[in-house]
Amino acid sequence: EIRIRDWSSDVCSSDLKTPPKAERAPRPAAEHPALAAVRASGAGKVKVAVSDIDGILRGKYLHRDKFFGAAEGGFGIVTTCAAHVALDGQGWPGELGVFSDALIPRLRVLASGIQERGALGLVQIFHGGVRAPSKVTGQQPWSASVFHEPGSSFEAPRAATEEDIQRVIGQFRDAALRSREAGFQGVEIH
Repeated sequence: EIRIRDWSSDVCSSDLKTPPKAERAPRPAAEHPALAAVRASGAGKVKVAVSDIDGILRGKYLHRDKFFGAAEGGFGIVTTCAAHVALDGQGWPGELGVFSDALIPRLRVLASGIQERGALGLVQIFHGGVRAPSKVTGQQPWSASVFHEPGSSFEAPRAATEEDIQRVIGQFRDAALRSREAGFQGVEIH
């Protein structure tokens, strides 16, 4: 079970020497503790699609010996490839999405398929930041600051604003909650 807690009241308390206590939820145990992290990257820097362009996982991607194959192969925990939490955080066309409630039904198919094959499912929630190109997102990528890298394919990011940071924190929270609603047992923050 995923539990999200707003720590702002604890952090803003007058007793800053005592850290807030984390809530612990009962954790399901994996029969086999081996972890399979399903990667979306192929050879070199070529990215392999696991969803259609809109981020919705389609059935044709479930049976490529990726997600279900790892669970059938005896792995106790199967972690998805990167799943973007926001439209401006998509790193490549066909990247799995967890940015909208409209994606939950197909994510539910993935979560239940992993569980039916005896494994725990985790979603790797992700924001591409500087690696989310405008040709994919339609927006200039952003990062902690403006910087440049050599090479013609690098797109210089804009500096993140306070609003960007607060928004993406909320988007990671919402993506974790969507993952839970879809039936996953947890998330990995990329």
